[in-house]
Amino acid sequence: MLWFVRNAAARQIAENQNAEILSANTLFVVFRTILLTARAGLSMALGAFLAGLLLAETEFSLQVESDIAPYRDLLLGLFFIRVGT
Repeated sequence: MLWFVRNAAARQIAENQNAEILSANTLFVVFRTILLTARAGLSMALGAFLAGLLLAETEFSLQVESDIAPYRDLLLGLFFIRVGT
């Protein structure tokens, strides 16, 4: 059921061809999954991993990846700065 709802929502957003809404929806899915796993007492990293798996299974995964690239680059830079200090 979740798979059908997720694909239907992604299809609706992609048909409108609004990159901002697709990016916002992607970030919402990621943060919501992170919060759900944190509330369950599991790691936030596990939640991010599960959200990545969930988004990678959509038929719009390439579009999601290109839209989310600026956020990925920013967070990757912050990660290396934190590890380097």
